Amino acid sequence: MKPTRLENLRQGQSEGKPEIAATIEIEGERHEVWFRASQGPLASGPEPFLAATLVPAMRAGGPLEIPTAVSPKLLDSTDKIQEIFHCWYPDYKKIPIDAPGKPGGAPPDGRGVGCFFSGGVDSYYSVLRHQEEITTLILVHGFDIELENVALRQRVTAMIREAAERLGKHLIEIETNLRDFCDAYANWPTHQFGAALAAVAMMLAPQLRKVYFPASLSYRDLTPCGSHPLIDPLWSTEEMEVILDGLAVTRLQKVARVASSEVAMKSLRVCWENPEGAYNCCKCEKCLRTMIELQIHDALHKCTAFDHPLDLRRIARIDVTDKYHKIFVEESLGAVEQTGKHPQLAKALRDALDRKYYRGLWRVGRWVVTKSKFLRSLYRWWRVSVLRQH
Repeated sequence: MKPTRLENLRQGQSEGKPEIAATIEIEGERHEVWFRASQGPLASGPEPFLAATLVPAMRAGGPLEIPTAVSPKLLDSTDKIQEIFHCWYPDYKKIPIDAPGKPGGAPPDGRGVGCFFSGGVDSYYSVLRHQEEITTLILVHGFDIELENVALRQRVTAMIREAAERLGKHLIEIETNLRDFCDAYANWPTHQFGAALAAVAMMLAPQLRKVYFPASLSYRDLTPCGSHPLIDPLWSTEEMEVILDGLAVTRLQKVARVASSEVAMKSLRVCWENPEGAYNCCKCEKCLRTMIELQIHDALHKCTAFDHPLDLRRIARIDVTDKYHKIFVEESLGAVEQTGKHPQLAKALRDALDRKYYRGLWRVGRWVVTKSKFLRSLYRWWRVSVLRQH
């Protein structure tokens, strides 16, 4: 197997912002990966690029070569990260990492505590929970919203900046092309996302001593995933601690906390599809899930971030063959039935779990196929019996 090489680490300025970049050679191809921040200082070592490259290098199967000295703590942790990852996903091979360790030193004083912040339920919950401790919110461009989608980025940025100001937090914005590189080698939400967050956190180590990763699932619902309580803390270095936060509560419990925040009710952002640049489309599973949970807590009418009413027909069509969708639908149905306040919503959720919509589609499809066979037979009879008489 050809080695994956991390080389040409450099710092500089781009578009008036501090930037770090590196060349990654993998499977004979060279990629220029960069991170740009709204303010410095940024890390000068290879740790962010080690985190960014490890999962793709495991997929490629060859050794990872890094000529620049790396955090000894991180080097030790990569063995455990690889063991866990390979156990979950055997296609990702355990690989040797050829890199020198850097000498230890005292981390700089006076640094803050950060939290990744997309404006979603998970990140709002973590910020509200640790409001006294967290000093800095981190908004990343290029992960869930493409860098090229300038109009949506500007709208999201305006909302997040206002939210950060009202929460009394400093905001650091990151731009990166990392996903363009990673998507060719790893599934982003399943395999790569946690390592990508770690890369950004390590880049900000000169400014932050601790970074919270808001968790999407609770301990109850955990499954193998690239962001996981077994893995995320292992990305910590001598200078920066990573904490995966919010595992002890369900999403419905998080929404109860978030619904009490006027700031969140104005800027909550959960949509991943964003059709036609919508902030929240109010149609996708993620939007519907959140609107349902807000309705359960009698808070949907307060959330101006959703500008369309809850569509019960779309709820009945949620695809529960996705295990995560099923988890959230079952949790919501239990809460609705417990309150007894929204019988039509309860019916729509039961219909989704019973897959009535999809069973109906199957019946229609079967009818069409059956009738098509009959029509084809009738057409053949017509050709033989009628046309030949003329």
